[in-house]
Amino acid sequence: IFVYSPRRKQKDEPTHVVLNLKQNQTSFVAVVVVAEENANLIVTETMEGQDAGPAYRIEGDGVIAGQNATVKFATLQKLGMGVNSLIMRRASAGKDANVDWADISLGGGATRQETETVLDGEGAASAILGAFFGEKSQQLDILTKAVHNARSTTSTMDVKGALKGRAKAIVQGFTKIAEKASNSDGRQKANILLLSENAKASPIPKLEIDNFDVKASHSASVGQLDKDKLFYMMSRGMD
Repeated sequence: IFVYSPRRKQKDEPTHVVLNLKQNQTSFVAVVVVAEENANLIVTETMEGQDAGPAYRIEGDGVIAGQNATVKFATLQKLGMGVNSLIMRRASAGKDANVDWADISLGGGATRQETETVLDGEGAASAILGAFFGEKSQQLDILTKAVHNARSTTSTMDVKGALKGRAKAIVQGFTKIAEKASNSDGRQKANILLLSENAKASPIPKLEIDNFDVKASHSASVGQLDKDKLFYMMSRGMD
């Protein structure tokens, strides 16, 4: 799938592209988005189907955002438990461009997903938001990455999820700020809630900073529901 938005004299209202993709026994998907200067795009992708397995999905998504362009790319994954996925997403953001990713994973068997934005132009910005829910024997391996190659660039990464049953998740965040990327700001956060004793999660935040004139931070938490809060909710009628 190729999505192209040509150069504009000024930024207009966003163009919304909706992709409804059905899973076959084996699916190879490539989505390429090119947004030239001042373009404004919203791409929404839904993946669903194939309850019986085994089935396999390999997807590669690429976004090129020109000067002052805005691209918002959102995905909703509702695949069957028999589907194993390998998904790679990468964006390049030019001067003053903005690329936002939003990924929601609710299904699938084993999922390996990487989402990366390379901030190549001064003033470029990117937000990577992720949410997931795993149950039974689902396995998720999620990597979010931001590479700051220019001055005054900004990135945020925020991933939240919950696991129950014997589900497992590894959530990695990686922020790299190059030596020439002064006055940049990179932030990452991961919060995972465990809803059973057998569910396991490992958040792994990483920072690689080669310039002192920057701001960078990371935080991560994993835990069960607080027993006092759980007792309060049960006293209000929840099982």
